[in-house]
Amino acid sequence: MKYCVIFILIFLDLCFIHGLGITQDTLWTKRYGGSGSEGINDIEVTDNDHFILAGFWEGIGAYFLKTNSLGKIIWSSTFVSGISKITPNSLHNNAYMAVGTNLSDISLVCVGDNGDSLWSRTYGDSLNEYGVDIDATDDKGYILAGNRRVFYQPDDMDWFIVRIDSIGDTLWTRTYGWSDYDVVRSIESTTDDGYAIAGFSYLNEEGRGYLVKADSLGSIIWYHLEYDGLDKDYRSVKQTTDGGYVVAGSTEAWDWFLIEKFYLVKYDSLGNKEWQKEYGEFPYLKVASEVLQTVDGGYMMIGKAHEWYGNGDNSAFIVRTDSGGEMLWELILPIDGINSFLRTGAVLSDNEYIVAGVFDHDMWLLKLREPSYCCEVDMYPDDDPVVVQPGGS
Repeated sequence: MKYCVIFILIFLDLCFIHGLGITQDTLWTKRYGGSGSEGINDIEVTDNDHFILAGFWEGIGAYFLKTNSLGKIIWSSTFVSGISKITPNSLHNNAYMAVGTNLSDISLVCVGDNGDSLWSRTYGDSLNEYGVDIDATDDKGYILAGNRRVFYQPDDMDWFIVRIDSIGDTLWTRTYGWSDYDVVRSIESTTDDGYAIAGFSYLNEEGRGYLVKADSLGSIIWYHLEYDGLDKDYRSVKQTTDGGYVVAGSTEAWDWFLIEKFYLVKYDSLGNKEWQKEYGEFPYLKVASEVLQTVDGGYMMIGKAHEWYGNGDNSAFIVRTDSGGEMLWELILPIDGINSFLRTGAVLSDNEYIVAGVFDHDMWLLKLREPSYCCEVDMYPDDDPVVVQPGGS
């Protein structure tokens, strides 16, 4: 009989890691914020391993922080417009482009190395537009993803894509819609000068995940609709090192009751599905907000979980897989009575990661190390029960 030792890490109140004999190493954690509600929406890692954090501050707007490699604040700044995602500036070292929403338009702010606004632009017309994501393009421009809503039709939403040059001038725009309610979540520049776009469509009272591959002018090359009778939502897309695409989000699933699970789908470069995986079990409802490809070709998903019969408080949730989507370990931080979840992260090395989100209304930053695999032990005799006294062997 083989017994697998599972270690429990005490962190804040309680953290649990599940897997085959592994221990999770939280290197450090930081919280930032005031008396209101704050959180981190996105993170960028600088050349000297510092961190740029973009988030929100209730009643103020967007909140920017720069920290050193240990999470100590170097500077902070605030902006009126909201910030959803950031990417490095293609022309200026140590500057960043931040996309978000200002009133009813998509906003773009160029943030300098000291947190000051170098310039800003807005995109939109008489409709309501909301900035969601941004990525740099090979010609030093940017691709922006947002959603467009009609004033007099609040339930009518379309994807709104804006291609701009390095100084923010519009090159072209595209609008995509398949139903009355289509929501874009994520956009990624691809190696063929095109774009991968992921989101959600509510069609015939059914939630469907959408992955669209577009060319350099935004024309659709192929698309993939994901639906099998249970609602699905695509929230993050990344091009993989083999030229394909991986998408993460959530799917409904039956596990005693109808619950939500982390959902990961791998496509090849032509949009053919290679595999799909679900992660999580009753009683938790789990939604992945971002997927990262790890150094070994595997994947890390970060997001949130809450109990099906709980009070609605979220817990941070991480799933790490191999290149085929098989789970290596999962980490859940169920801190009783404290709302916490993760929105973004980055791979720092082959065994270290930075993840960020919200902890009890504060901005939350954690540095993690890949778990170490521990103990699979042959026990002799192997008759139940096997009892090991403290200090024994």
